[in-house]
Amino acid sequence: LAAPTADGATIKALRLGHELGKLVSFDVNYRNVVWNDDQGACNAKVREILPYVDLLKVSDEEVDMMGGEAALPGLMEQFGIAAVVETLGGAGARCFFAGDRWDVSGRKVPCVDTNGAGDAFWGAFLSSLRIQGVEKAGQLTEDIVRRAMEYGNAAGGLTVQKKGAIPALPTREEIEAFLARE
Repeated sequence: LAAPTADGATIKALRLGHELGKLVSFDVNYRNVVWNDDQGACNAKVREILPYVDLLKVSDEEVDMMGGEAALPGLMEQFGIAAVVETLGGAGARCFFAGDRWDVSGRKVPCVDTNGAGDAFWGAFLSSLRIQGVEKAGQLTEDIVRRAMEYGNAAGGLTVQKKGAIPALPTREEIEAFLARE
């Protein structure tokens, strides 16, 4: 959303996905260098696309930029967002869904490199929804979302145990084996 040509394409893709009834997710993924240290500009652009978003991911470092945790339920209501997930680093993740809020704890694992952990979490969270057969926001239930949160946490936990954001991304088999070790 920070680049003038790419922002238009991104907004169009999100809008079209929404209009076609697809499950639309968005990760704020704020980076100072990309936004020239302008959180206000990022916030404005993100708010522009929120009407198209079903699932929003923010990190614990980005939540204040969105108005703080207390503002998230209001954003969900205002823009029709089905779920907001806040990643909490090694502490796990927090979910806002259907008027409730709950945390899913991260597992204690040896940490080598945190690069890519949030992306691994979100990719696995979304993969879990697809594995569970979710195609539309209306199909989400608390149980489905909780399973997706656990699956995402497992992916994040596996990712931090290796070096490099992309090489460290776990496979479905690795995530499922990690979850089975409870």
